[in-house]
Amino acid sequence: MNTRVQKLILVKVLCFAIFLTGNNTAGAQGAVTPFKIYEAENGTLGGGATIHSQFSIPAESSPEFEASGRSLVKLGSTGESVSWTTTEESNAIIVRVCIPDAPSGGGIDATLNLYVNGEFRQAINTTSRYSWIYGAHQTDNNPASGNAKRFFESGAAFIKGTLVAAGSTIMLKKDSANTASYYKIDLIMLENVGAPLAQPANTLSVTDFGAIANDGIDDSPAFVNCISACQTQGKGMWIPTGEFHTQGVIKAKEISIYGAGMWYTQNTRIIGGRHKWDLTDCNVQDLHIFTPETAREQVHGHDYGMTCQGTKGYTIQRVWVTSSGAAFWLSGTDGTIKDCRTFETWADGINLNNGPSVKPGYAGKRMTAQNNFIIGSGDDGIALNSQNDGGATYNMVDVKILNNTSIGAMWANGMRIAGGRNTLLKDNLITDPTSSNGIRIGKFGTRGNPCESVLVTGNLILRGCGLRPIYGYGGICVTDSATATVSYNTIIDSPGLGMDVQSCTAEFTGNMITRPTAQGILIKNNAVGSATFTNNTVNEITGDQLAFQNNAPDSYLISATGNSWQTVTSNQDHDSNFSYTDNNLNVYPNPFNGILNLKTNLNTGYLITVFNAAGNILLNKSSDNAEEILDLTRLPNGIYFLRISTNRHSYIRKILKY
Repeated sequence: MNTRVQKLILVKVLCFAIFLTGNNTAGAQGAVTPFKIYEAENGTLGGGATIHSQFSIPAESSPEFEASGRSLVKLGSTGESVSWTTTEESNAIIVRVCIPDAPSGGGIDATLNLYVNGEFRQAINTTSRYSWIYGAHQTDNNPASGNAKRFFESGAAFIKGTLVAAGSTIMLKKDSANTASYYKIDLIMLENVGAPLAQPANTLSVTDFGAIANDGIDDSPAFVNCISACQTQGKGMWIPTGEFHTQGVIKAKEISIYGAGMWYTQNTRIIGGRHKWDLTDCNVQDLHIFTPETAREQVHGHDYGMTCQGTKGYTIQRVWVTSSGAAFWLSGTDGTIKDCRTFETWADGINLNNGPSVKPGYAGKRMTAQNNFIIGSGDDGIALNSQNDGGATYNMVDVKILNNTSIGAMWANGMRIAGGRNTLLKDNLITDPTSSNGIRIGKFGTRGNPCESVLVTGNLILRGCGLRPIYGYGGICVTDSATATVSYNTIIDSPGLGMDVQSCTAEFTGNMITRPTAQGILIKNNAVGSATFTNNTVNEITGDQLAFQNNAPDSYLISATGNSWQTVTSNQDHDSNFSYTDNNLNVYPNPFNGILNLKTNLNTGYLITVFNAAGNILLNKSSDNAEEILDLTRLPNGIYFLRISTNRHSYIRKILKY
C-alpha cells in the first residue's frame, strides 16, 4: 500500500471515529450532541455518484475545501445517490449541501429525495439563497465580482412516516423531480427529537399579547408587550410551538425566555433593518432563530442573533441560530452559553467580549462557553474578544471555553483568544477552517486588550489551516506578544504549519503534530520573545520538511527538552514502515495482534503511553525494565501511537493492531 493511500485511510478513520461512533465521552474533545453526523464521503455511493476532495490549500475557495473533512459527494445526474446505515433511532434530518447559484446571483430552490430502506419518504428542501458570495469580502452576491465562497446551507426537516430504526439505510437520491444541476453533499445529521416542551409555570405567552404562529406577519408588538408585562410582573416569557416573525431591536431585562424546543419554536427575522434581541441578564432556552440573511450588510439582513450583557449572570442554553450575523454576542459577568448550535452564520458563532468600551455591564468576567456546536461560521467559530481599549486594567478575566466543536469556519479561525487573563481553552474539537488558523492566540487590533495568560490544552485540531496566511498559517498560531501555555494538544493534517509561533512568551508541552504540510513548528522571521518546548512530538513528515525551525534566533530565545526532533531523525516516513527500530527503542511485532513487545537500552525509568489518533490516552504505565510486554488485546483494530518518555527524551512509534 502506498503512503498516500495509507494517509487517506487514516483521514477517513479519524472522521469516522469523531463523527460516527457516538457522543463524546467525558474528557474527549468536542461537544456531546443529540444528533449524529454522517459524512457523505463515508457513505455508500450509487448510480455514478462521486467523491470530491481538496486537502491542500487552493488558490481560491471551493465547496470541497469548505466541506467538513475537505470532502463531499456530488450527485450530478438522475439516479445518483449516497446512503448510510444508521446507528441510532432518528426522526429528524439536517442536510448540509451546496447547490448552484442562480446565473445572476440570488440563489435557487430545489428538492432532493429522501429514502429509508429503499422506500421514498419525502423531498427535502434545499436552497442557495443564503450562500454564494463573490469577491474579496462577504457583501457581494454578484457572480461577476470575482471568486466565489460560502457554498453550503444546512436544511432541517422532520422525517415523515415511522421512526427510522437503528440499522436502517437512509439515502439521498437525485431523481428527475430534483431540478438542481448538482447536489454537493457534505454531511447529514440525524436526531431523535422528543416532544415539544410544555409552557413553564409563572410565564406569560406571546400569543396572549397578539402573536400568531405561522401566519408570516410581524409579531414584534406582541413580543414587546409581553416582555414589558413579564418585567413588571416578575414572570418569564413563553414562545410556543410555531414560527413567529420579529423585526427591530427587541429589548428585555432580567427575565427568562422559554421556547418549546429548538425544533419547535422558531423566531424568523424580518430583514431590512436591525432585528437582534438585546438582552440584559436574561436566561434564554429551547428555541431556534433564523435570519434570511444574504450578505454581510444590514440591508441584506446582517445583525446579531442576540446580544446579552449584565452584572447578575445569565444562562443561554439549547438555542439554535441559523444564517444570522454573529449568532451570540455575549459580555457581562457570570454569563454562560451551553448546549447551543449555530449553522452557517455570517459572522462569529459565539463571541465572548467586554464591549466596545469600559462599562460595568460589559466586563467580560467569568464567562463560560461549553458544549456548543458551530458549523460554517462566517468569522471565528468561537472567539474571546477583549477589545474595550482598557488595557490590562479592564481585561477580560477567567473565561472558560470547554468541550465545544467548530467545523468549517469560513472567514477566520476555528477558535480565537484575543486578549484576556487566566483564560482556559480546553478539550475543544476544531476542524477545517478555510480562512486562517485552527486556533489563534493574540489580541484584536489596535484597541485590543493584551493576552496576559491563557492555557490552551487538550484540544484536537484537524486540517486546521486556511488560505489567508496574513493572520497565521497553522493548526495553532501564537502571536501579538501573547503569554500562553500550550499543552497536550493534537494537530493532525494541517495543510500549513503545525504551529505558527510569532512574537510571544509561551510554554509548549506535550503537543502532538502529525503530517503537517509545512514545518511542524515554525518560529517566524522577526519574532520577539521566548519559549520552552518540552516533550512535543512531530511525526510523519517528509524528507524536505523540518520538525522544528527557529527563523528568529537572535530575537526569539528557546529552551528545548525531550522533543521528538531532538531524539528521533525527523524525516522518517512511518507510513512506509511500521516496524521502525533505533538503538534506544525496539517495538515488535508491528503490526501486532494484541501483544506488543518493547525493548529499550535506556538507563533510567520511563513512562509508556499509548494513545489513539484523536489524542485520547489509552494506557499510561511507568517502567524501569529493559523489556516490557504490553497486552493491548482490548483495543479495537486500528492505528495507535506508542510514546516512551523520560525526563530528558521522548520517542514515538506508530503501531497497527489488526
